Amino acid sequence: WEQHRLRFCPGSAAQRLEIEPLWSVEASPGSSPPSPQVPRMLRNRYPYQVLEGLQGLEVGQPAELQWKMQLASPFGWRHCHLEALRPDETGTSAWATVIFKHFSPRSRWYRLHVHVGQRVVKRCDFGGFTGGLRRVNEMEEKQWMQFFPRKVLDV
Repeated sequence: WEQHRLRFCPGSAAQRLEIEPLWSVEASPGSSPPSPQVPRMLRNRYPYQVLEGLQGLEVGQPAELQWKMQLASPFGWRHCHLEALRPDETGTSAWATVIFKHFSPRSRWYRLHVHVGQRVVKRCDFGGFTGGLRRVNEMEEKQWMQFFPRKVLDV
């Protein structure tokens, strides 16, 4: 079921995040069990970075929202459509309303209001945490559509 909802870092987002591959991080021998906090050496690595900026966002267009269930977890991407965008006075961040069209408009999972643009992890009204929001190009949209359910989910 997860393949219908989540996707790891798309190439165009990786460029904006200026990331180093996670596999380049070596664990130290005899290290202690993972803590609930993101290890210091991983904080600036892609899966834990929030995508900054509002570049390319356009109301009505498909987008991807960074989301994770637990604060110390890496981000995944969730496909959505940008319904509204209200930039702040500086233009560096905005309140966005995104809709998840694979859910029925009656579903609590259909519409979400999120604050995006700054490199800050935010609590999500659906649970978990959100990061950045990015526009999806035509090729990425086709890729997403291969995995979506044929019928709208009425949950």
